[in-house]
Amino acid sequence: MLNTFPITTAQIVALFMESIFFGIYLVTLGYCLRALLCKKDKLVFKSRREIKWVMLVMALLMAIFATLDVAFGLRHNLDAFVYYQGPGAAAQEFNDITYWVNVMKTVDYVTQTVIEDEAASV
Repeated sequence: MLNTFPITTAQIVALFMESIFFGIYLVTLGYCLRALLCKKDKLVFKSRREIKWVMLVMALLMAIFATLDVAFGLRHNLDAFVYYQGPGAAAQEFNDITYWVNVMKTVDYVTQTVIEDEAASV
């Protein structure tokens, strides 16, 4: 017999895993910002001319969009499990691909991909 993985369970597991990896990402971002803003092996800020501004902006944009993705995931889970009162329960809410949170998560994903491609070409 084939075991199924319902979308409601998948969304909770996805949010949990995304939160763990977001925490790891925040630590990595801290090291990235230190490398971009501080002199080598010191906690002294670089001068404005020494900072690679394009890379700094890309890193900050990536952080903003990563945070938005986690926030959208939390909002979607809250909407489905707490606020949604319609037929089909939470599964119906998750299956609605036209819901604004699903659309925004897709926009967020595409924007992150574009930023990553631009950062790789710098």
